[in-house]
Amino acid sequence: MIHVRVHREPQGSVRTLTVSGHAEYAEKGQDIVCAGVSALVQMIPIALERLSSVRYRFVQRSGNFRLRLFSPDGADENEVQFLVESVLCALAEIENNYAAFIKIEDKGR
Repeated sequence: MIHVRVHREPQGSVRTLTVSGHAEYAEKGQDIVCAGVSALVQMIPIALERLSSVRYRFVQRSGNFRLRLFSPDGADENEVQFLVESVLCALAEIENNYAAFIKIEDKGR
């Protein structure tokens, strides 16, 4: 099972996103749940790198992804939070359709 953990600041901003495990929906290379989750979470650091000046730390290994966002100054905060919340909405849709393979724990919601 894939476990998604979201840690928020008291005002609701996402600061850490951790994804671990494997869906085991299908064989490696055929697992649409794993592929969907991987594509979504990998989009965040790619977008941050190319489109933002926000500081972040990103670590990825097989079956593990961890993103730590540092508090940005100014308007970037809204844009970054929109990006992350959009990914979380898409992950929630995957969870709705494949609940046996992905679980989201969103602390602060």
